[in-house]
Amino acid sequence: MVNRLCLRLHPVAKAGLGALLMGSALLARAETIAEIKPEQLAEIRRLPVITPELPTPAFRWSLETSRSFRGKRTTTETWQPSANGLAQVTIEDPSRSAGDRVIERVSLRGLMYVRTGEQKSGVQFSNLRLPIQPGDKFTVTISREGRTITKRCVAAERELASKLHPAIPGNYVPIDCVGEMQYRGMNLKADGDFAWIEALNLIFFPTESVDYGAGTFVQRVRISAFQLR
Repeated sequence: MVNRLCLRLHPVAKAGLGALLMGSALLARAETIAEIKPEQLAEIRRLPVITPELPTPAFRWSLETSRSFRGKRTTTETWQPSANGLAQVTIEDPSRSAGDRVIERVSLRGLMYVRTGEQKSGVQFSNLRLPIQPGDKFTVTISREGRTITKRCVAAERELASKLHPAIPGNYVPIDCVGEMQYRGMNLKADGDFAWIEALNLIFFPTESVDYGAGTFVQRVRISAFQLR
């Protein structure tokens, strides 16, 4: 059983894996593609997840997130169409204070939010190619806010995207990942599942977990509503 006191106090458990990938907090200030610094934009354009051959369509979905020892939270994201995978996203979060319930973010192919005030994206890939195909093996490393997570991933056979939500057409590629997080000198086990949604050319995270010694912090995300725009 997870030690509840350690879960409350341990900074990794508080932050969670999803926090590292997507940003530990949605800052009140809106961020747009136009604000990305030129040196950071040049680096982003060299990443294998940014490619004009795989545009992202306009869509809107609601995500129900549950975390260990926390209540469920539902956010709604409205995605603008993207020609290369760098997309503007409007996030509606009714759990936030009134002035911060709607915020703009820039998504890097669904993998993470771009911090427009920084010079580097903080992400590296090894052997990743898009679109992700069954049997592909790759590594992704993300460094942010004093934490570095490395995940080694293997893509499985295609499944119907309707398993993620009935309104999503086509197939998705399940991806099993194992890895570790380095934080303040600690090496922690960090596993999870990715999904490459072919109709959206997008990465989605159904399950993430961090084993921090006293227990395991788990985050699960379910698509509760979906609509192409």
